[in-house]
Amino acid sequence: MKKIAALALLLFASMAQACDMSIQTPANVSMEVDNMRHGLKNELTLFLTVKSAVATEFKRPPNVVDANGRVSEPIKMEGTLGKINANEVRQWVVHYAPAADFTAEKVILQ
Repeated sequence: MKKIAALALLLFASMAQACDMSIQTPANVSMEVDNMRHGLKNELTLFLTVKSAVATEFKRPPNVVDANGRVSEPIKMEGTLGKINANEVRQWVVHYAPAADFTAEKVILQ
């Protein structure tokens, strides 16, 4: 029972962290971290919603950065990159494998 309670606390903490993560996007583009999941082997999965007010082209998924400026690039992405039309919304699931001491604080979409 204690394991279930600890897991529930971890889940609530990760959901709260998803809301507090800062986001950097190009002008006229918004991105939200809908949810985040941590795996047992330092995996990090972000569930993102991206919307553009103008036509925009994305060639790469977003990176995550920690407080020390270290960057973790994605290892896998579900969803479509490329051109996003004005007012189009896309949902992405992006997977990372950062170092064990990495705590993501910012998501950067370029």
